[in-house]
Amino acid sequence: MQFLSPAQQTWYEEQTTAQLTVSWHHWVQLAACHYGREDWAMAVNYLGYACDVALILCHRNDQDQAPTRLTLAAIYLINGLEHMNQQARGQQVRDHINQQLACAEPDNALHCRRCLACLNNPPIHGAFIAHHLGVPFHYRGSASNTLPPCH
Repeated sequence: MQFLSPAQQTWYEEQTTAQLTVSWHHWVQLAACHYGREDWAMAVNYLGYACDVALILCHRNDQDQAPTRLTLAAIYLINGLEHMNQQARGQQVRDHINQQLACAEPDNALHCRRCLACLNNPPIHGAFIAHHLGVPFHYRGSASNTLPPCH
């Protein structure tokens, strides 16, 4: 699945790893703000961008946290899609990210296997998100408003 347009994809691919990391954090924080307000469509949009940026980082294979960032964005994205009753699309995202993480370079394979195990274990998703991001995570049907208004 691709959320960035081809032009956006090209632009992001030309950015440095540091710039991509900042962009990833930006997209996730915007998503968290909308997610906390149950604006699933906007959250999904931003999380899709975060996934695409994380995939670029993973393909560069020069940042240790890229698989974790990809897993975090994917978990959050899949959850948002579930809130929108788009389980089939969520499964497509899960399948795509599973494939990307399974194809890791040997020096990153253990980290990617750990991320795969987390991605495919929904009961721990909330704890994983909370540990790494400290943002709201609501299993479908359990949303609450905990964030200030989006700006």
